[in-house]
Amino acid sequence: MVEIYNRLKDKGKNGKVIVCAIMRRLVHVIFGVLRSGKSMIQTLSQVWLEKNGIYGPRIPILF
Repeated sequence: MVEIYNRLKDKGKNGKVIVCAIMRRLVHVIFGVLRSGKSMIQTLSQVWLEKNGIYGPRIPILF
């Protein structure tokens, strides 16, 4: 979320616009977790691992 804040702040966006963008992002994450049926920690861990190039489609995550 800090990355989103910094990116929008650099573009000159107002503070309220930034807060709304982060809230919208969180809503999308929450609905994604509810739809997938996975725990929040497992979902965020998988996203972090994929983002950092550690997780691939053939490597299962066991939590």
